[in-house]
Amino acid sequence: MANQQRCRVHWMRNALAHAPARQRTAVAAMLKTIFAQESKAEAQAQWDTVADALREKQDKLGTFMDASRIRHRA
Repeated sequence: MANQQRCRVHWMRNALAHAPARQRTAVAAMLKTIFAQESKAEAQAQWDTVADALREKQDKLGTFMDASRIRHRA
């Protein structure tokens, strides 16, 4: 499992690679709100909110977030 874990910086870089260059600043701001939450439950809820919002316009990024969450739970 440890070999599948990724630090926030590398995860963010990989996530932003799925976003259009013009939108990376806005996407990064949205993603950072996940890590700013006070509790695990709040972070999970924010993850869902952000993933749903991004999935509407950036399906690849939403899919990446879904896959990341599945790997994290394993």
